[in-house]
Amino acid sequence: MLAYYSFSNTGAGSLYVALCPVCIASLALDHASRSTALVAWIMFCIINAVLYAIPGLLFVVIRSFRTRN
Repeated sequence: MLAYYSFSNTGAGSLYVALCPVCIASLALDHASRSTALVAWIMFCIINAVLYAIPGLLFVVIRSFRTRN
């Protein structure tokens, strides 16, 4: 996906960065040791979960306020 966006001239690379910024950070793990990579990937998983949970929680809160009124 990153290769497609980097070679296409659509300007959609910013969409990829917005949807998965943690994947960009994982590019720095090419020459990391196994223990460093493991700790980094666990942190990336937690960060990704939080990034995707925030819009979901906002949706639920807004929807619950709308259904009450």
